[in-house]
Amino acid sequence: MQCAPSLEDLAPAAANVDIHGAPALEDLRPPTPHVESQSAPELDEPSPHTPVVDSPPNSADEDADHRIGVEISENAPAFFEAELQKITGEDLGRSFDFLLRAWGSLETEYEVMRVGGYLSLPSGGRPTEVAQWIGGGRKNNRTITDLARFKEQWRAWWKSMQPAWRVEHSKDASGWGDKKLQDWGVLVAPGLNGVYSVVAALYWWGCAEKEAGGLSKEWEKAVDDAEMAFYGLRAAAQGSA
Repeated sequence: MQCAPSLEDLAPAAANVDIHGAPALEDLRPPTPHVESQSAPELDEPSPHTPVVDSPPNSADEDADHRIGVEISENAPAFFEAELQKITGEDLGRSFDFLLRAWGSLETEYEVMRVGGYLSLPSGGRPTEVAQWIGGGRKNNRTITDLARFKEQWRAWWKSMQPAWRVEHSKDASGWGDKKLQDWGVLVAPGLNGVYSVVAALYWWGCAEKEAGGLSKEWEKAVDDAEMAFYGLRAAAQGSA
């Protein structure tokens, strides 16, 4: 499959650049216990009692072959478990599992902090499939029929939602280094019509690529960037307490 344009041209730089105090993405991830492949936790059978990402990271002994699973906090919003099951049917690898964990942690933080209501991300420029999915009540995942067009729309939509400081200081991908950089603008959108749409769209993109032959570096970079943003959003929510 021919490589699409690099996400570097359309989104903030790689998330693991440690400049102005921004932590590496690996340092933000929660610990993952060593589990044999055959007994890895299933994403459609999460524990309802285990908190999401509240421990210091420790990934030295992680098994690269097993799925890491997504545990659900008792404080997670009511919608989370059912929606999680919709976007975990296809195994898209550990990068996507890490994104799911970051999303779960963020939504749980918003629920605990009672951030806003259920807000919506900007609809302008979003991928056609996202609009159709929301319009249909998010009942079914979308099948991407024109992957090149979808990727172009997703990248432009994601870039349009980034706060100005994240674009201007692209090497400081997180905003941890300066509290004034923790205004995430329209991305502060908990709930069904919020950043969940970003995660779902990345799931469809990954499914389309996997069916076509394999996941691309471009997709993995987009997933990592969204994960980093979610940790930044969570830190900002905690900092506003």
